[in-house]
Amino acid sequence: MENTTVHLPELYLKLIDTILDTNDYPCMSEFIRMAIRKMLLKDKILLMSPIVKENYQQTQKREEIQRLTVQKADDQFISLQKKQLIQKNSINKRKARKTIE
Repeated sequence: MENTTVHLPELYLKLIDTILDTNDYPCMSEFIRMAIRKMLLKDKILLMSPIVKENYQQTQKREEIQRLTVQKADDQFISLQKKQLIQKNSINKRKARKTIE
């Protein structure tokens, strides 16, 4: 098990202390672990919902399209920069030849 730090408002801490005093939790850490387990289980059930799965898949597709669009734009920009550099070098070579002649 790993340690982590969680910053909680004072009110939350007081409420947790009250719950610990009145219930059968051995310590605050165990209470927090149980609360997290319950939320993870709830979210797992929610994530198994067909509507959520479909929305998630659609979001993934949109993000992939955006990523590819940005990549294509980057590639085009780099290609344009290379062409401009080649043209600039070509012009500089011509100027250098004229200067020598």
